[in-house]
Amino acid sequence: MVPSCKKCAVYINTNDKTNLEIINTIVHEVTHVSNYISYKMGLPINYENEEFQSYLNGWLSEKIIEKLLKIK
Repeated sequence: MVPSCKKCAVYINTNDKTNLEIINTIVHEVTHVSNYISYKMGLPINYENEEFQSYLNGWLSEKIIEKLLKIK
């Protein structure tokens, strides 16, 4: 069951972490976010929706990395 939220956020702490650890965290959190979006859209997470999930994961990751690059 996915909890309901009207406004959700993901916090990624980049302090004292290697680039690989940050990437690992981004991938982990993006999976949660894309699963939540799919759930709210009524799309089951399965092979038939795999392409949608992949594009969404890529887009979300890109946006997070763009923000992180502007901060550093």
